[in-house]
Amino acid sequence: MAKKQKELNKEITLTLSGGGIRTAASLGVIKYLEENNYTIKKISGTSGGAIIALLYGYGFTIDEIEEFFFTINKWDLFSFKFRFQSILSLNKIEKKLRAFIKDKEQKIPIEICVTNIETGKAEYHTQDDLIKSTIASCSLLPYFSSVKIADTHYVDGGYSDNLPNKNLSKMKYPNISVNVNNLQKNFSYKKDVLHRRSLFILTQSAMRRAKKRADFFINIDSISEVRLFDFKSFDFVLYEGYKKAKEVLDNI
Repeated sequence: MAKKQKELNKEITLTLSGGGIRTAASLGVIKYLEENNYTIKKISGTSGGAIIALLYGYGFTIDEIEEFFFTINKWDLFSFKFRFQSILSLNKIEKKLRAFIKDKEQKIPIEICVTNIETGKAEYHTQDDLIKSTIASCSLLPYFSSVKIADTHYVDGGYSDNLPNKNLSKMKYPNISVNVNNLQKNFSYKKDVLHRRSLFILTQSAMRRAKKRADFFINIDSISEVRLFDFKSFDFVLYEGYKKAKEVLDNI
């Protein structure tokens, strides 16, 4: 738990880190908050956390968000028309998001963190095409291509700010920040493992500052061994998020 800056009340802001399927733990945190009658006044997220922030901000229930994740399979991440492009693509995920949200109205203010590839800085999108911004926030180079919005190319928000609470921490409501992106305790020196680990280290570079900004920091380190796209671990990860939220917030 970070140093307490504001008294915890039932109106809060919520920030969700990236971390692939590990972000299901954030749904566990939201489940705890709902059961204890918290009201989320604004929600922000990066990468996988951006997807949850987007869907929850549009009023989808935890069960509906879980249903969306289970419509995704690993083949949705592959492009079979990859001439001059990456073999991986988020185009199918974007189409599924658009079909899922359709004409639903936004219920909660949303902030999506993306990285401007030209400036190298984080940007926090709150309007216009938030679905496109969410896809950009998930575009982890070199696996996925950058996403062009207007005349600017964006990549994964985790490169610049994997726990985007900078703006939310300035609001009058206490901020709860959820980190699901911890380093694996066990690893080998295989090239692909080292590559993934280096990406994790990079996305955690600004975590210390973000942790200090949070009024309440929920770090779900019990899921560090879960792989980014291990959808079979969804229920386990969600439960671990719920359990950690209860541990951190129950006695406050």
